[in-house]
Amino acid sequence: PAGLAPDRRRNVRAAVSGALALVSLVLLENLAGPLLNQMVLRFPGIDKALHFVQFAIVFAILAYLLKLAGYDDRRRYALAFAGGLLVAAVDETAQMWGPGRNVELADLAADAAGVAFACSLLAARGGNRATVAAAALAAGVWVTYHSHVATRDFAQGLRYERQHDFAQARVHYARALARGVRSPGLYNSLGWVEVEGNGDAARAVEYAATALSMRPNDPDILDTYGWALHHAGRSAEALAPLEKAYAAKPRMFCIHYHLGSVHLALGNRAEAERHFRQQLDRPDTREAAFARQALERMGAAR
Repeated sequence: PAGLAPDRRRNVRAAVSGALALVSLVLLENLAGPLLNQMVLRFPGIDKALHFVQFAIVFAILAYLLKLAGYDDRRRYALAFAGGLLVAAVDETAQMWGPGRNVELADLAADAAGVAFACSLLAARGGNRATVAAAALAAGVWVTYHSHVATRDFAQGLRYERQHDFAQARVHYARALARGVRSPGLYNSLGWVEVEGNGDAARAVEYAATALSMRPNDPDILDTYGWALHHAGRSAEALAPLEKAYAAKPRMFCIHYHLGSVHLALGNRAEAERHFRQQLDRPDTREAAFARQALERMGAAR
């Protein structure tokens, strides 16, 4: 603002820049979601290390903004510490409403370790600095390593699933479950490979239902649940979750083939043909080939 003294204007600009940097840093995880997912798939546990670094920087930015606000060192560091933990809690809680995301206590632990590490470097004095910094860093390393051990089989399973090696994917998903992973993503993947790998359809329904209870409106889980119901001989029940999945995510790679198959099983040939033809608009998918085969069996191929 033109009416402010030069020093005051500089502080305002610095405060605005710092606040924008803080917001951008907190939102970075969501904005870079696809890239982060690829990194975690290749390097399980790396997301916890990134959380550690992210919230160390969050603490530093908060401490800087509180300095501009005129707080003395003792108060600003205490407030920055509490504020960093609060931002971490709010950010993690918000994952409950993000598509494909879920709350992880390990994320919060990594966030808290990062805040404590930055606080020790900036606020601690003498021998306490090295002690607290070492303890915080050790906590961050432990959380990262523990996450790596717990999720490496899940990540390996996902890689096999992408190669359509459903038997190997099932093996690694089962190991992840045995290691204590209880995420909706794992249960959904277990249901998917049971169906796609010609496994136990009834078990696939159980896995998908568990995932759905944890994340009720997720279109990918709704699709897996409906597809598993169809394979379990419950096509009439499968239609509703598949239609709900389609309404929420109409560009899902497999949804038209799944809907076409269920409609065909229910005797709705016109609807089945319509969905199979729409699946052909996704020629890069396995389901497009399956849809073409279904149309040929119906005598409706062109």
